[in-house]
Amino acid sequence: MSKGIYKIPKEEDVLRISMEILSEHGIVNSLKMLTKLVNMRAKSENPDWRIGPKRLKRVLARNGKIKIEVISRESDEELGGEVRCVVCGEVMEPELNKTLYGGVVTLGYRCKHCGYRTDTKKKIPMRYVFRLR
Repeated sequence: MSKGIYKIPKEEDVLRISMEILSEHGIVNSLKMLTKLVNMRAKSENPDWRIGPKRLKRVLARNGKIKIEVISRESDEELGGEVRCVVCGEVMEPELNKTLYGGVVTLGYRCKHCGYRTDTKKKIPMRYVFRLR
């Protein structure tokens, strides 16, 4: 195998390997560490397999078998327009509420794919915590 050539494992394989790791470790406290553990296990099954942290997070967020907790800090920037989920990357839906005077206000945003919720301020993810549901 020449350097730089790799194969992307199927989502089922990524999920299976991740669930095995989480059943052994219980909790993994960072995306970087989980990516490292998944890649080590994947290479033992197929030396050409590689998975990046962004795809790993997206695959795990969409399956519903793994709980992802996002530890983030709040910025001063207001969210608006098309808001994307920091976990899975899908467009989030605004959570709306009617006012006493008949107007509508946005309380926050919710991702219908992975369940992540945020308020109207932009959140900057600092750490992801993974565990089995």
